[in-house]
Amino acid sequence: MTDNHWGLFAIVSNDKPNGKPDKIPMDLTTGKSPVAAKSAFTYSLEEAKAKLNGGSTMLGYLPAPDSTYVGADLDKCLENDGATFKDWADDLLGDYDGPDAVTPSGQGVRIMMPRAPGDEDRGSAKERNDVGFFATEARAFTVPLELADKLDELVRDDGLVDRIVARRDAADDEARPGLYTAEQKVAHNGEFDRKWKDHWLNHLSPEDQQAAVTEMLKALPKEFCEEYSQWLEISMALHHLSVLVIWDAETIWDQWSESGAVYRAGFFRIRTGDANYNPAQNRYFWGRLQPNKGVTIFTLLHHAREHGFDIEPWRQKAEVRRRERLAEDLGELLTKTRKKQESGKPEGRIISGPDFLNYDPGALRWVVDECIPPGLTALAGQMKVGKSFLLIQLAEAITTGRDFLDMPTQRGRVLYYAVEDGVNRLRRRVKQMGVRFDPDRLSLVFQGSPTPTDLAKDIARDIEAVGGDVALVIIDTFKLASGTREDSRKNAYEQDVEMLAVFKMLADMSGVAILATFHERKPPPGRQRQTGDHFDAISGSAGILATADGFLRLIRERETTLGRLYIGGRDVREDRTINLDHSREDEGRWSPLSGAMNRSLDMLTRMKAGARKDILETIMLKGPMTRDELRGTLPNHTSENIQRSLHRLLEGGVIVEDEDGNLHLAMGE
Repeated sequence: MTDNHWGLFAIVSNDKPNGKPDKIPMDLTTGKSPVAAKSAFTYSLEEAKAKLNGGSTMLGYLPAPDSTYVGADLDKCLENDGATFKDWADDLLGDYDGPDAVTPSGQGVRIMMPRAPGDEDRGSAKERNDVGFFATEARAFTVPLELADKLDELVRDDGLVDRIVARRDAADDEARPGLYTAEQKVAHNGEFDRKWKDHWLNHLSPEDQQAAVTEMLKALPKEFCEEYSQWLEISMALHHLSVLVIWDAETIWDQWSESGAVYRAGFFRIRTGDANYNPAQNRYFWGRLQPNKGVTIFTLLHHAREHGFDIEPWRQKAEVRRRERLAEDLGELLTKTRKKQESGKPEGRIISGPDFLNYDPGALRWVVDECIPPGLTALAGQMKVGKSFLLIQLAEAITTGRDFLDMPTQRGRVLYYAVEDGVNRLRRRVKQMGVRFDPDRLSLVFQGSPTPTDLAKDIARDIEAVGGDVALVIIDTFKLASGTREDSRKNAYEQDVEMLAVFKMLADMSGVAILATFHERKPPPGRQRQTGDHFDAISGSAGILATADGFLRLIRERETTLGRLYIGGRDVREDRTINLDHSREDEGRWSPLSGAMNRSLDMLTRMKAGARKDILETIMLKGPMTRDELRGTLPNHTSENIQRSLHRLLEGGVIVEDEDGNLHLAMGE
């Protein structure tokens, strides 16, 4: 039976970096490239040989299912001498003793074998890892004349076929130019997934996603799209998008790339060896696009922005939808708590005047009276100022219903996220302070979440899990507990507002108070702490306090146990400061100052640095002392300066001197 699967390739030189010539199927009758590549290979070997034209043509073979032979290719397998096999090729060939021939590039070797059952299933049009096994009509291959003359000597080596197929199939997990290794894929996918999770394009509705991508493509000028490498890159970017969205990205790609049909045809031939390109076969081409290293949907966005695509309207749409979806997610998580809190509350985006006026939210239920309301409160303080001790006291007060720093509290459950201290340090401090929580009203978490949104959802789940009767959630510190900021491309103010808005939403929906701690900014050179406006002290932008309902700032005087707690907020009737003592004798508890100490600390905070301030501070901290003892404790001041400043303090009634010559604070009333 005659094997009519032979034909010719036209060999055309080019300037490709790899030095390989183009091989174009040629119809023996017309001498031109046929529309369908298969139709070029319907001749006998003798008919094909008769049409050979020196070095400008070469025999070709199409290993269709009914063909006699199959082909194998080893590319770049020869040393520079063009005759010695490289080690990997030598190992691959093993004991193969059939004929072979050098390919037109001079870099590889072609092998032919008799066809065997199952070859069609193992054959492929693609070459990987410098090898290929061709046993389907999707790929015709060149046959050097010297190999065609040895058909009677061909041998079947199933072991060689197995090794070639194994090397080819394993290539998807090995390094090759332009594509990812398995390890790189994991790293790349993880990095991309983190970015995509919070990207505005991901938060648009499917309809808006399609509209945005269409606008991106429209922004690309014609001359950009007509450049082959750029057209192919955008095609890959859209193909990458297709696995991320639920809508049909292929249709948008097909509509956009109509002008690139020539590119698709060329790419189709390169990938399949088949010139039978037809627009109806786009799906076949689309499915064969490979993920090129670094090409994602963000590649398209980058090019579109360079050509004038405006992302701001889409980002705003995405932010609205993101918040709506987040509210829905939190609402689903807070099934019991939200139902209890929102009973009778008007619903809907637009609330009528009568519904608004008929709604009675009741009196504000302070968690700590005139200090911590339901909502989001930020607590700022320098490192090691004593914030954790204050929080432990606060948790104790809420779980037991006792006063907190002489302020009444609402008794309830506390959910304490002690991420900074951890279980060991927190337990030691609780024991040191002699704290007596109501254990049935206290729940603790010692691990944070990957992102602020994740933390908010975790808190919502935890509120429900512990029974939904939570009065206070403590997050110490917010930065450690909330992980990575979700959109680093925004400015600091936008990031902070977006980051905290979800917690304000959570607090409003659940009716709980959320107290999140923050460190203070580094003080200016030569100062112990930030001075001036309390609102400028917190580490972060003004967006933190713009979002929070309340603000607390804990300050401790240098090298003393004396401190102050600033209290402010939208619901606080009047901002104020409480003077405190962080007494070591009382195991580190904070307690309000009273009497002379309280008045003196108020005065001390208003004084400018100098001898007068140092005198008052020394007597406050060390107790009564004589003038000589005072001078001995202030070596940085002259006797004249101390005497003058002491006279002013005595004359102003701030300190008094008793009949024994001891200086001490004026008790007053």
